[in-house]
Amino acid sequence: MKTVYFSVSLVTGAFMVFIALCVAPLNVPFVFLFLFLVMLKIGLVWMVITILKKGVPSGHTFDDTYYDDAAY
Repeated sequence: MKTVYFSVSLVTGAFMVFIALCVAPLNVPFVFLFLFLVMLKIGLVWMVITILKKGVPSGHTFDDTYYDDAAY
C-alpha cells in the first residue's frame, strides 16, 4: 500500500508543478512544457497500473454503501 500512496503523491505533485509552470509569468520554453506533459501522461498510466495491481479493494458493495462513504 505504501507504493500506491507514493505513486499518487508523486504524480499529483508533478502535476501541481506543471500547473505552476504554466500559470507563472516565467519564460518556460514550450518544448519543456510539452515534454513535462508527456512525462505526466506516462506517470498517470504508471499510477493507474500501480493502484490496480497493489491497491486494496473495498469490502463494501455498491448496494451497501454508496461510493463507500455512507451507509443507506
